[in-house]
Formats: sequence, structure tokens, C-alpha cells
Amino acid sequence: MHEAVERMKVELLIEEDCALCAQAREVLESLRDELGLEITITDARSDSFLLARHRYDLPVIRLDGHVLSQRTADRAEIERRLRHARLIAENRSQALASAFSGRRVVKVSMSELAGAPRPVAPPTVSPPTGNRRVVKVSLAEVAGAATAAAPAAPPRPEKAAKKRPREKLPPLEVPQPEGEVLLVDDFPGTATKRRIEQIPGVEEVRVGALPGVIVVRGRPDAIAAARERLPAPAAPTPPGRALALGLAAAAAGIAVPWLPPSPLSWVLAVAAALLPLALREARQLLRERPLLGAYPLAASAVVLIAAAQGHLGSGWAAAPAAIHLLALAPLLWTRRKARALLDLPVQTQAPRGRATLEEGEVVPADGRLLAPCVVDESPVGGDEDAERLPGEEVLAGSVVRQRVEIEFLGGPGRRELARRRLGIALANAKEEEREGRLAALAPLAGLVAAGIAWALYGGAAGAAILVGFPALALGLVLPLGRAVALLRAHADGVAVAVPTALDRAGRVRTVVFGKRGILERGVPVVLGVRARNHDPFRLLDLTAAAEAGVDHPVARAIVQHARELGRDLPEAKVESCQEGAGVTARVDGVVVHVGTGAYLARSGVDVTTLTGLANEMAQRGSTPVLVAVDRVAAGAIEVGASPADSARQALGSLELAEVRLHLATSDHGQRARWLAVALGLDPAQASGDLSEESEARLLGELDRPVLVVAGANHLSRCSEADLVVCAEGDARAHSFPAHLSRPDPRAIASMVRTGRAWRRARRAGLAIAGLAALGALGLGMAGKLGIPLATTLAALGSLLSTAAVLLPWIRLR
Repeated sequence: MHEAVERMKVELLIEEDCALCAQAREVLESLRDELGLEITITDARSDSFLLARHRYDLPVIRLDGHVLSQRTADRAEIERRLRHARLIAENRSQALASAFSGRRVVKVSMSELAGAPRPVAPPTVSPPTGNRRVVKVSLAEVAGAATAAAPAAPPRPEKAAKKRPREKLPPLEVPQPEGEVLLVDDFPGTATKRRIEQIPGVEEVRVGALPGVIVVRGRPDAIAAARERLPAPAAPTPPGRALALGLAAAAAGIAVPWLPPSPLSWVLAVAAALLPLALREARQLLRERPLLGAYPLAASAVVLIAAAQGHLGSGWAAAPAAIHLLALAPLLWTRRKARALLDLPVQTQAPRGRATLEEGEVVPADGRLLAPCVVDESPVGGDEDAERLPGEEVLAGSVVRQRVEIEFLGGPGRRELARRRLGIALANAKEEEREGRLAALAPLAGLVAAGIAWALYGGAAGAAILVGFPALALGLVLPLGRAVALLRAHADGVAVAVPTALDRAGRVRTVVFGKRGILERGVPVVLGVRARNHDPFRLLDLTAAAEAGVDHPVARAIVQHARELGRDLPEAKVESCQEGAGVTARVDGVVVHVGTGAYLARSGVDVTTLTGLANEMAQRGSTPVLVAVDRVAAGAIEVGASPADSARQALGSLELAEVRLHLATSDHGQRARWLAVALGLDPAQASGDLSEESEARLLGELDRPVLVVAGANHLSRCSEADLVVCAEGDARAHSFPAHLSRPDPRAIASMVRTGRAWRRARRAGLAIAGLAALGALGLGMAGKLGIPLATTLAALGSLLSTAAVLLPWIRLR
């Protein structure tokens, strides 16, 4: 039997003149006796591999070669992780002690157990002396003992396994990215759209009535003419003003019955009924959507007519106005949010080259850091103090906390592309047309039902139906909820081109990360060059020359490493290139193949001699880049990167949402499995060395719907996916239904949560408004709807339904 668990062997990687490393060493020394630690101190600079891997993570505490903590000297955190590791070790020790305690081991297969409803234990056998004995019980013995003990019970009928749908959803139609997003002050409708379409040179016009967005595609002069014809947008009215006017109308309606019958009471009732006209957006809604905007005025007029006939009090005329104004408050809040996200200064010409930013300076354009830096990304929706490594992207609008050099990427930034996509998504032509018909039919239904009730039961019944029918809620619940969901996704770092993509994100059961770089911290670095029958520097020169024209993180790392060593790269002519797999180029008269083992094998290179070397690198968590010269295996370059903390948070959030996860990459299979384990996943959830055919086959076997996070050039490889999100934010992302406006995997988890919240909010909003409308119509047509009950129905239906569509923003779970 095993004794107590042995002392834990802990290794601390430090660097001289590092105050944090000294604090971490003191913490470990204080915990040595309490936790039974055997501490080894290693200077990371003594090993080039350790220094390259953990240069920016010191101090690092490792246990059995695995990282336990990094970049921290907090005693509570280190103690918690060490105690957790000791608990796991003790459980493993107890399990081993139980397994080898001299007990008799009985092997019974599942088929044997299934054949015996009530098996009895075999006869007791005296404990063996000396070597352990394994007794195997056959099916006949178990079944015979069970039959002798009791008659066999009839087998229970097994429930049929619930089959999940595996049909692929139809592909999404992505709108064209061209067009200018124009902001207007009112609710543009069909009349505004036709007026702009008459301008020569305009090819297409899309209108988003609720957020006040118009997307115009055509010649530049036509777009300029359309901008001149539209009124300049004004700041949206604060939602608090609509709430104040609604409460004032309600207070006036309550005060009228307490006044003595006089012209003053009628004046107060009429003034309360006309209060919606004091709100600019209510007047615009009346002008652009007459039926919807005039409905509360018509309801108040009918109530006043019924009051003049003596059927009810004149104070009830304020109820439609108060409900209308209170229901407009979420609409005004949404318009202000949309205006804040869309009304950004357009950058006409992005800077190029390199620049040095001082502490507290704002990043003028998207770029890559050339040195470690702490960046305040809260102005662009990110973390307040994010530690960024060399090569990582920083977005325009971020604030650097220290002096740093940056290399601008050029072209439109991620935020500008995301702003344009948000405007296009808000001005969805098909959704606007369908919801415009609903917004027009809802007031007509209320007016027709009120007329019938007036003819059957008198003026009080007709007025009650008009008051109780939530026409505004029925007309606004769908477009308002869609706009709120799109704004929430945009704020979380996902630029959605079509609203249907959010709906699919809410239905997703499996997320596949096909872009490995989004899960890793910083950029890859070269850890070593292993050559066969070649000079390592010569092999590095050939590889860097071939990769010089490839836009890939691994290629950039190899080229950067060669330049840091002062190597002069020869001229290269690229013959073929497969994104994420490899490149073939002619360099100095020889043909150089660089890439994965599968890519070299497809190119006719025998990679058998490099298999062991590649497996050795992959087991260390590195990416082996194989190199062949004139179709002969020449060596491998080891490239490494560590998992990002944000990736662990994203995967944990998706697992809490009961979403299956999978890593699919063209990288080495062992490297993919190492990354999965480092991120807290099971190795079976990772697949490597994937070709287009094998990746399509993998996607077809997963639980649908499947969301794939892919690179900009991987859209063709994701034909079997139900939703594809591009991890890059450049112009190539326009072919995808959605792309990340921030290089942060947590945006994927936010997108899934937002999609689910939108689906719930849409159902809840429609159900509440629909039930209120059906209740008003049913009770009114039966002659049992009084004005107090009608006001209650309208208030609950309108306010609760419009409030429910705000769920995607707050994402109540």
C-alpha cells in the first residue's frame, strides 16, 4: 500500500533584478513546510528555450513541467493553486493504493452485466498469499447465479434515443459592403427612400426607420447629393423627457376627475391628450408613419367624444397619450445608443509606417505593437489596463500607458469596417418591409374593432378598445429588439452584417475554433532551428525568404527572427501558397517547401525522417514548421506561443452555456491537442493536420448548428458550417456574415449569449403585446371591457413588451 503522497516538486522560473520574482520566491519559501514543497529555482536566461517561451510571463511556477501560475506573487492565489494540485495528487495516490491493496479484481464486461438482471456475488475466495490473482467471471456463471437467486424480471423497454437534427442550415445572404451610412433625424420611410432613388447615380437605397439610418450605394456625387437632400441629424431626445411627459399626462388624467365640472377640466384633458406632440420624435413618427403616430391622438379623440356623450369621464383621454409617451422611452434610448456607435469620425487616410506614442497618447489608427505595453482599451469596449505583447494589435482610440513604438497596419480600421456593417445591418430591407406592414396593420385592426364595438355596444366600448389595444407595441417590438441585439453585439466586438446571423448564434450547439491565433497570447516566436545535412543559418535564410510574402503570424515570426539575427534574405518567387498550410517558392535556384507535414506530403516530399522531430516539438507545445529543399526533407523550425487568458475565459463561458467546443486546425495534430489541454479542454476536442475535405467532414459530424471562427481566407473550407465568423477585421471580412471588430475570443461567447437573449426577448415581447391585443379585442367585442381594464391592458402590454426587448442589452440569463 502506498504511503502519504510525496513532496511536490515545484520549479520557479525567475530572472535577476526582478522584484516580482523575489516576492514569488519568498511566498514559496513560506509555504515549503506547510504544503510539503521541494522547490527548484531556475534562471530563465540560462536556457534560451525557457527565455523565449516565458520571457514576458516571469515569475513562472511549474509543477511537473506544467505552468501552475505566472506573472503573480499573490500569496493567496499561489497557495490556492498549490493546494488544489496537492488535493489532486492525494486523490490519485488513494486511488492507486486502493487498486494495489491486495484485493481481488473481478473483471465483468458490460455485456455480461446486461444479461443478468440481479447478479449475486461469486463465492468468497480466501485472500491470496503472495502474488495477486485476477478472477474472471463468465457470463454463464453470472446468469446461472442470478437465475438461482430469483426469477429473471422482464426487460424494461428502452427509450429511443432522441435524435438531434443534423441538417445544415441554408447559407446566409451577405449584403454588399459598398455604400455610405447616412444618419437622419426622423423615421425615414418609403417616401424618403423614393426621393433618394430619384437622384441620378444612386444604385441602391436601404432604410432603417427606427434607428434613423439610410445606406446609399452609388457614385460619389450621387451620395453627396443624397446627403444634401437629407436634413442634418440632431441629437436624439433623452429618454427621460419622454418619461417625464408620460408621467405628466398620467398626472393630468388623474387630476381631472377631482376638478369640478368646468371648461378647465376639459382644457386639462385635451392638453394631456396632445402632450405627445411636444416630443420631436413623436411628431416625426406622425409624419413618416401616420397610422402609428396618429393612433394615440385618435384614441384620445374618441374618448373625448364618448365623454361628451356622458359615457365616461374626460380624464381618460390622457391614458393613450401617457402610454404612448412611456412606450417611446426605450425607442429613444435605442436611437441614442445607435447614434453614439455610428456617429464616428471617418478616417479619410490612415497613417502608414511606424510612430512613437508617448504615455497617455491616443492610438490614431490600428497597428501592431513593437514592444510590450499596457493599453487602456476601455474607449473601444475592451479592458481598462490590458497587457499587450509585441506583435499584438491595438485599435484606434485606445490609450497607451507608457511610451511605445507602433507599426500602423494601413487601410480602414476594424472600428470603421464594423461601423459600416452595423449601419447596413440596421437598414435591413427585407425586415423593414415586413415590419412596416405589421406597423401599418396594427392600428388599422384597433380602429376597425373599435368601430364595430361602437356600433354594437356604444361609444364607451369603442373607446375602451382603442385605449386597450397596444398598437405602438405591436409595431415596435420586432424592429426595436433587432436593433438592440445588433447594438449589443457591436459593443461586444462582433460586427454583424445580417440580423439572421445573431438568430443562428442563439441556436448554436457547437463552436469550432479554426483560427488558432485568436486563442494564443501575443505572436509566435522562433524557439529553435533543427537542420538535417544543412547549415541552420542557411536553412533559416531559405525559409524566411519563402515566407517573406506570406501574411500569417508564423511566417511573420520566422521573417522577424531572421532579421533580428541580421540575416540578408535572398530573393524569392512564390510558386504556390495555401493559407494556414504552407508555401512553395524558388529561392537561389532551389525549390523550397515550407509548411505542415501534410502540405509537404501533398507536394511529394517524404517527411518520414522529420516525423519524430515534429512530434518532439509538438509535445512541448510548439508548432513544427517543416522545410524541404528540392523535395528533400531538410529540417524543421520550432515556433511557440502561449495560450491567452482571454481564451480560457471565452471557452469557460461557452461551456457554462452548454456549448460544445472543438479546435480544428491545419497545424500539427499533437500541437493542437497540447493547446486544447492548455486551455482546459479534452485532447479529443482537438483535430490537427486538417485538409479542406477532412475539415468539411468534421463539421458534418458535429452537433448542429455549428459556428466556426475562421481566418479571412478560410471561408471556402467552412462550407458545412451553419455560421462563420471571421477572426480578422480587414476588407476580406466582408464576405462573412459577421467578423470580430476586436481580436478577442470572448466576443464569440458574448455573441452566443446575445443571440439567445434576443430570441427570448423576441418571443416574450411578441407574446406580451399579442396577449394584450387579443385580450382587448376579445373583451371589447364581448362588451365586457371597461375603460379602467383597457388602460391596464394597454399599459402592461406596451410597457412590458418594449421593456422585454431590452433583454439583449442586459443579457439576463
